Amino acid sequence: MVRQLRAVPKKEVIQVCTNKSMEVMGMEIVIDRFEGDFAVCEKSNREMINVEKSRIPSEAKEGSVLIVSDSGDINVDIEKTKQREEEIKKLAEDIWN
Repeated sequence: MVRQLRAVPKKEVIQVCTNKSMEVMGMEIVIDRFEGDFAVCEKSNREMINVEKSRIPSEAKEGSVLIVSDSGDINVDIEKTKQREEEIKKLAEDIWN
């Protein structure tokens, strides 16, 4: 399965999650990129949101899978991040080989 990607204009990234926002609690999000003081993240429904960098663990990077607990704590899911990296690597190999 090939997933079609598109650039997300800044004006579409309208939600900003600050201090334990209810918007992402209990969710899994993926860091798409960093812009200024924010991590632009993708929710499972492909909606893009901004999360303050200060809320993101220091080891997080673009592509990291983040788990937002019901209490609002954010942690990197190392296993899911590695699995996602391997899937992307395999897709890239399939395209170029």
